[in-house]
Amino acid sequence: MKNIRLAEIEDIPRLNEIWALCFGDGEKFRNFYFRERFQPKQTLVYLIDDLIVAMLTMIPVNLWQEEESLPLSMFYAIATHPEYQQRGIATKLMDYATDYQKSRGTRGIVIVPASGDLFPFYLRQGYEEFFAIREKVWEKEKEQGEATPGFSQSIPGCKIEPITPKEYNEIRNKYVQENFLVYRDEEVAYQKSISRFSGVDIYSLNIQEVTGCAAVERLNEDTFLFKELLLPPELVDIGIKGIGEILRGRKFLIRTPIIASEKWDESCRPFGVLKWLTEGKDKERNIGKSYGYLGLAFD
Repeated sequence: MKNIRLAEIEDIPRLNEIWALCFGDGEKFRNFYFRERFQPKQTLVYLIDDLIVAMLTMIPVNLWQEEESLPLSMFYAIATHPEYQQRGIATKLMDYATDYQKSRGTRGIVIVPASGDLFPFYLRQGYEEFFAIREKVWEKEKEQGEATPGFSQSIPGCKIEPITPKEYNEIRNKYVQENFLVYRDEEVAYQKSISRFSGVDIYSLNIQEVTGCAAVERLNEDTFLFKELLLPPELVDIGIKGIGEILRGRKFLIRTPIIASEKWDESCRPFGVLKWLTEGKDKERNIGKSYGYLGLAFD
């Protein structure tokens, strides 16, 4: 017998097993996720003969469009146990989740494909290429001398410091423009937990009396990923250099939004897809507008 239902706390051991087999994360991170982020009411499971064989998480987010905050759902951690793959189970689970969200008044579904090769699959499922990012890579030639914690040596007045999720959102929301995804403090708190788990944090940036924010994850001893860096475009390169000195790494991968006035170039790429669940106004209102911006994304 096949069944789909919301998850329960008692399901965690089986979901942990499926996560390990599908995503390859170590036990330490998996335990962290199920302790810090797992919410049964936001997770659907697919069962065959009372055995969970697939899972899907639904994260509530909002899209800022035409001075309105539209409720969306981000589908995350979609996984099918390897022994049950190639049976269309993930598609059935996504279809069920889509109907579930539509019944709750959600206006659209957001997905960040795991690789560029998956975009055609989602486009065939009725999604549209909606979100994009600009990516930069900055590498230091050599490590500078001992730095003052929180301050750049070469850029006067450049300072970064860890902040709370609420403080991060207060700064982030000042940068929100058309087609930006907006997160609740709860989701930013999860990003802060991920960042701290990797050895860094979410930060406020002060450069030339301008305040921005950055969500950073440490990938290895020398490499950092800026899941999000929000500063005025003319200060981004300065900010990267200043933060690079302070965080004491050698390689920095930086994601920033594509501002409406900026041209698409080789540093830009599609990042996420969106399926509207409402006909008419929602589907038509983005025609001719710029790409959206996901920000944190939890990819």
